[in-house]
Amino acid sequence: MIMFDVPVVLFFMKRTENTLKVLSGIAKVKPKKLYLISDGGRTPEEHEQVEKCRAAIDAAIDWECEVVRDYAQENVGILDRIGFGAKRVLEQEKSAIFLEDDNYPEETFFYYCKEMLEKYADNPDILWVCGTNYMEQYDSPYSYVFTKHTLPCGWASWGHKYPKVYDGYLKGLDDPVIRKKYRGFYENKALERQKVYLINSTKKSLDGGNHKTSWDHQMTFTLMANRMYGIAPKVNLIKNIGVDAETTHGGSFFRKCPTGGQSGSRTDAEM
Repeated sequence: MIMFDVPVVLFFMKRTENTLKVLSGIAKVKPKKLYLISDGGRTPEEHEQVEKCRAAIDAAIDWECEVVRDYAQENVGILDRIGFGAKRVLEQEKSAIFLEDDNYPEETFFYYCKEMLEKYADNPDILWVCGTNYMEQYDSPYSYVFTKHTLPCGWASWGHKYPKVYDGYLKGLDDPVIRKKYRGFYENKALERQKVYLINSTKKSLDGGNHKTSWDHQMTFTLMANRMYGIAPKVNLIKNIGVDAETTHGGSFFRKCPTGGQSGSRTDAEM
């Protein structure tokens, strides 16, 4: 049996049904190494739900693989679990693929990530490989494109890139040189103003002691400050299955966005 040789990371907390669904997608490629990163509960009731979810995931892993568990005993928030959790993984691995408990992957997502990780490992301008494309109709001769946008639902990155540049605490905003450099990344100035507002709001929250805040606004800042890009597939490869009362971010649009299979890259995209 051929097993998938890029480590896969699953972030989850208490949504057992959704997490099992995503795990079933991962099981189609049977990765040799599986990281399970789980946040802890905020209340006794949530703690019980978290423990039940963890037990269900353990019982559902039906292929032989190395399992690495990073389980928080209390609620520490998505910055520690996802932003810094990915950093901890990539400090140990050459590369890895990351999925949250509501990111159901097409099987071709994994092979697309593997191909892009190999192809762009030595390109200093590319920070990550994204699995989503929310443009339902996209006319391009290429099977993937380069993007400045933050597409955090199903992604992959490299051990020699992400840990070195990801600025989870937005410390770069304290540096006037970096603060000036990260402006002007987007040609659309209205979009840039929105991004800057969200980044500044996150920085204010972090400086106020709230370290349970988002991780993805920090990723946006990291891309902007370092003038780095992502890769996105021509067709969407991740279905959002978790837009419900438990959702931390997102909306119903992402659940309705269709997915499709992805063939080989065929030809290199142009930057």
